[in-house]
Amino acid sequence: MVNHAHTARLTRVHYHIDDAGCAVYCGISNVMQEMDVLRTDGRANTLEFNEKNYLVCATDKAIRCWRRAAMSFDLLWILEQSLGVHLSSFGSFAWSGNTVMDFDIETASMNGSFSFPAPILNLLVVSDKNSQLFAVARTGKGLCIATTKSHTKSPVITLNQGAKTPFSSLAPLETSAQVTSTNSAKRPVDKKAAIRLLDGPCHALPPISHLAPLFIAQCLAPPLQEQK
Repeated sequence: MVNHAHTARLTRVHYHIDDAGCAVYCGISNVMQEMDVLRTDGRANTLEFNEKNYLVCATDKAIRCWRRAAMSFDLLWILEQSLGVHLSSFGSFAWSGNTVMDFDIETASMNGSFSFPAPILNLLVVSDKNSQLFAVARTGKGLCIATTKSHTKSPVITLNQGAKTPFSSLAPLETSAQVTSTNSAKRPVDKKAAIRLLDGPCHALPPISHLAPLFIAQCLAPPLQEQK
């Protein structure tokens, strides 16, 4: 799989015999040169960039999100579900079955959702001259179009604080203005995923800037209270 980015870079996905994938980040200004190796832990279905230097890889096992800093990538969060993903300048979207979820790429919290009349095979989000967003889905019944939201306004469909969504385990649903200093710490990777971070070759391990807060959250911080 090859995906060209706006910064004249590309990512190719290489599969090992044990089906543990690696995304290899290469520079192609003059000659192709490997610059970073990212673990995907599965067979890649979708590989998406956006103009803010975020990279999302959706596999048959999970979704991983990285942010490019200088010449390397920092792992931000992992969602252990198999979903389709589409990134664009208009937002970040994931889909499963008939449902499309609009999510925040930094926190992995869900902003809203909408549905199509048939299971989605592929998704594209575009905008008109009035900044109105349209989601175009390729389904088994043909192309379907849904109006989502204005590019400059808040989502039309919002979720209750107690609603459980595929992204609710990654970050709280509060907006940045509602999150206080006492609950702003987020734990985007669960214990199983944290253990698997170290179960691989040393060149594929995340940077210390990701491992240190993860260690503090999982091993030193008190457990989160369950909501009744």
